[in-house]
Amino acid sequence: MAAENAYKKALELNRTQNVALLNLGANLIRQGKGAEAVSVMEEAIKRTDNAPTRTRYGHALSLSKRYKDALLQYQFALKFDPRYYPAYNERGSTLIGQYEQGLELDDSLRQQAIEAWQESLKIYSNQPPVRAAIKQWSGARLFGQPSGT
Repeated sequence: MAAENAYKKALELNRTQNVALLNLGANLIRQGKGAEAVSVMEEAIKRTDNAPTRTRYGHALSLSKRYKDALLQYQFALKFDPRYYPAYNERGSTLIGQYEQGLELDDSLRQQAIEAWQESLKIYSNQPPVRAAIKQWSGARLFGQPSGT
């Protein structure tokens, strides 16, 4: 909360502080404040439209359960930089969120998530959490629980 207030104060003093705006968005995301983060990241996109900003905006949208909008932002991020592996990671996480939220499990979403994470590992292989996610979500699902749990 202190960091959030500091970023807001910096923006009050100078509205053109792009770094403060991006850091505020990241801070709100870490706090799970999706709706506030979406608003901040929409402004950030107007100022700095690139792969990291689009990915962060997608993460904020995903927190707000706006999965289709989030997936679109990851697509934009990857158009800016096809090797920006964090966009693949966020895409995978968002697809899993969509998968878990469905009344009927759509296994294609789970498979797409695994594929996104695998693409990420092709770009940057040293990602133990991504490897763990692939292992967790690979294979058959029983009674709504990830395999291996």
